[in-house]
Amino acid sequence: MNAVIIFSIVLLSLTLDVYQESKAEQAAQALRAKVTTTATAMRDGVKKEVKLSEVVPGDVVYLSAGDMVPADARIMNAKDLYSDQSGLTGESFPVEKTDAPLETKGAAITEWGNCLFLGISIVSGTATAVAIKTGKSTEYGQIAQRLVARPPETEYERSLRRFGFLMTEVTLLLVLFVFFVNALFKRGILESLLFSVALAVGLTPELLPMILSLNLSRGALRMSQKGVIVKRMASIENFGSMDVLCTDKTGTLTENKITLVLHVDVDGKDDEKVLLYSYLNSYFETGLKSPLDEAILNFKDIDVKDYQKIDEVPFDFTRKRVSIVTEHERQRFMIAKGAPEEIIRVCSYCEIDDVALDLTGELQKRFEQKYYDLSSEGFRVLGVSYKKLREEKTVYSIRDETDMVFVGFVAFMDPPKETARESLRLLQNLVWN
Repeated sequence: MNAVIIFSIVLLSLTLDVYQESKAEQAAQALRAKVTTTATAMRDGVKKEVKLSEVVPGDVVYLSAGDMVPADARIMNAKDLYSDQSGLTGESFPVEKTDAPLETKGAAITEWGNCLFLGISIVSGTATAVAIKTGKSTEYGQIAQRLVARPPETEYERSLRRFGFLMTEVTLLLVLFVFFVNALFKRGILESLLFSVALAVGLTPELLPMILSLNLSRGALRMSQKGVIVKRMASIENFGSMDVLCTDKTGTLTENKITLVLHVDVDGKDDEKVLLYSYLNSYFETGLKSPLDEAILNFKDIDVKDYQKIDEVPFDFTRKRVSIVTEHERQRFMIAKGAPEEIIRVCSYCEIDDVALDLTGELQKRFEQKYYDLSSEGFRVLGVSYKKLREEKTVYSIRDETDMVFVGFVAFMDPPKETARESLRLLQNLVWN
């Protein structure tokens, strides 16, 4: 009878564990089932929509803005291609991708400019790529394999194992001691053995698994009320015994959304002209807006109804800038925005306190130093320049991007979440307490 009771308690404890973890797994599967992703691939000479799981190495896939990359792939050709690979590398800013050969051997994955990876999304542009690796062979797959591998023993498991060994040793020593004492007093061997076994059963904490499961289940239920799914109940105890918490910044402590934070002249002072020119450039730029353009347009509403777009010199990966020709009060301007080093390259003048000066070597070093200072503070920086056009024509080209006036920088960052400060403060209090 006692054996049946003990077996029932252990079975009930195991059932509770399995039930709780199966509920969490079902919830996770339900979330995954809500999203079905497909890819456009070439099959039998025809473009077809196929499930991601059906993509195989050698498939030629076609990608455009908003698509999810279905496999690790080598780019065959690309046009104005930018991808968001923050989920893989933690980079908040879109990454430029081209079909150029990878020159640096042994480069980090963040430097693979001619490859796309499973799970990243296309921000802008188009591309044709050939799938090289799928499933477990992909970069994501290798990460997933490490996640499903047997994890190292946690503090909770280690403590539970030590406690179990301690109880076993104490029980064994007491049983032997009681058995030999009874035998010493010349009691029956069988009677002494049965008494020792009964004592061992009494000392064994049969309810310990039940108590642990009930307490962890209660904790899991309380966390579920706060929107947290606990897949492994032991993780609750592990979380409380950790010494070091490592977390990815992007999307966890920061918004994972690019925001314009500075529009400054070469001296680092706020300059409304820099904001206006960058706004005009982004506003009149055709095609899909990049996250940087969206950040500029969302920063502040500027009335540009008096400005008229005349022409555009689109962005390309060689110039790394985009130029807009606009007219205001019968005066035409060419406004360029892009990589600071490329913007400075086409400038012959600079504007300081509304005064146009020749761009001397000393001033150029001053601009480069400001660019370096902003970059070292973690900002993504673009340069802004303009020039007044004296010749009116209908079509402008790269050849018109000369003798421009450098006005300043716009700087972007992925801002911390509003709750990040409070979360870190609470975490610090928990650590100190």
